[in-house]
Amino acid sequence: MNTFFEEDLVGVLKKANITADEISTATSTTDDPDEEYTCPLCCDDYKIKDTSILACGHRFCNGCWETHIMVKIKDGESKLLKCMAYKCNEALDETVVRKVTKDQNILARYEKSIVESFIEDNKNLKWCNSTPSCGSCAMTLLPPTVPVEITCTCTHEFCFKCQSVPHLPCTCDMLKAWLQV
Repeated sequence: MNTFFEEDLVGVLKKANITADEISTATSTTDDPDEEYTCPLCCDDYKIKDTSILACGHRFCNGCWETHIMVKIKDGESKLLKCMAYKCNEALDETVVRKVTKDQNILARYEKSIVESFIEDNKNLKWCNSTPSCGSCAMTLLPPTVPVEITCTCTHEFCFKCQSVPHLPCTCDMLKAWLQV
């Protein structure tokens, strides 16, 4: 970390074994939106304003970005949108997704997957397990290890911890053992 503060950006990038081409890409700060740029994917020329760059420094035309995003979302990979550059794992910035995606259905699918991902990754949120699914989620402020009886807005009731039927004062393990008998 001290190296970052003691040297300029180019020095840090060189110490990280980043090539001269990658350094010029990462450090280029053009203010001219009408400057020409050749997309490394489709090899067409575009104005800089018609391209998008990620934090990793990789820039592609907005048409290539849009195609990449559409294919990934249609394949169900919207949570894993990454840079198109070979072996680059930089996450695709949400602002780029919104900027280049013209198809509102694709954008809606992307937004839905972001919400689903947020709920699935948050231990204090769970989807209602009603059948058929009502599409609602429940939240608790208690630790997720504590059994809590939840009543969804659809009136379905379940245990937040084990997602089974409400069973208090029994523990989730007691209910599981009882159901196995």
